[in-house]
Amino acid sequence: MHALSVVRVLRKTSLIGLFLLFYSSLWAEQIILDDLEQLKFADYLLEIKDYDRAILEYQRLKYFFPKSSLVKTAIIRTGYTYYLKGPSLSGMSYLKRQIATISDVGLIANLNYQLSIFELDYNDNAPFILREDYIKQGLARLETIKRLNGKATNFNDIYHEWQTREITGQKSPFLAGIMSAIVPGSGSAYSGFWQEGFYSLLLVGMFFNAHQEANTSNDRGYRNLSPLLALLTVSFYGGSIYTAVNSAYFFNSDLEVNHIIKLRDKYNLWLN
Repeated sequence: MHALSVVRVLRKTSLIGLFLLFYSSLWAEQIILDDLEQLKFADYLLEIKDYDRAILEYQRLKYFFPKSSLVKTAIIRTGYTYYLKGPSLSGMSYLKRQIATISDVGLIANLNYQLSIFELDYNDNAPFILREDYIKQGLARLETIKRLNGKATNFNDIYHEWQTREITGQKSPFLAGIMSAIVPGSGSAYSGFWQEGFYSLLLVGMFFNAHQEANTSNDRGYRNLSPLLALLTVSFYGGSIYTAVNSAYFFNSDLEVNHIIKLRDKYNLWLN
């Protein structure tokens, strides 16, 4: 009988313990933040470079505190966080969605500025010709921004200034190809790619010489390699022409990139 009473007491104690544990865990999870604390937390995540969580927390602020005066700040910082992750199509899509759904003129100007910088920096490791359309969009967008952070902008003619640019010292891809057709590697050297030019000349010369030796060799086995060596000579010869043409395009691409960097420095077109 005594043992049964002890068991009952233990059961009741366990149930009470589980009940208290359940509600205490619920209480612990209900961490209540106001809009300022929410913004500070998102800023902290941004500071430690946890960009994905920072974006989520900025968006939570907008969702839970839609009437807060900090929503504008959260929207702008969300765009900035996307930029720090690396200018991407998803970041540009976010900015375009915000621009399409808000009515605040000042905020729209800020987001358009961010979007312009995204477009100027998008795919910045690619050759200029693959970035040109985005750069055009970014510069054209900047001309639509008349005021930024309460101040008049000086972007009125920036797109026209870029369109009428004069870039000197460009290399001719056609000439580079012709030069390498005459002397393998010389077209690459003409565009400043001396190492590529040297290796092109070395490889074509080496295989051409080996082909000539095999073609005139008394060793039948070696002579049978002549067609293969001829094929390799032609392949590297064609490759040297292709490389020379590409070298000229890359040289010109670097000139274009340097020009856009100078233009951006002039107008301070960076997200700091």
